[in-house]
Amino acid sequence: MKPVATPLQLMNDSSNAWSVENPTLYEGEIGLETSSGRFKVGDGATAWNSLEYFSMLSPFPLYHADSTTPPTASYYPGCMVYFTDLEKPGFSDGTNWYKIEGTVI
Repeated sequence: MKPVATPLQLMNDSSNAWSVENPTLYEGEIGLETSSGRFKVGDGATAWNSLEYFSMLSPFPLYHADSTTPPTASYYPGCMVYFTDLEKPGFSDGTNWYKIEGTVI
């Protein structure tokens, strides 16, 4: 698999802004709440306020963490987190934590 040259940026805004705007996300489109670190995945028909938050793959959902002392990545493969000190979302591949831009934490 070749790395993507273009950085991935998710639709993002505060929870209040999402609630007020109440958009309908395209099927598979991800919307990130920057104030909570939680996200929803669109189905192309349901407005934001009626969508459920995405369930984490881990039994220990992570919403906020500090990038200088992140939890052990192997415990949270496939999970997303909001790094409060960086003010950016990230994810675990089961080995490392990454900022959404793809750089290792």
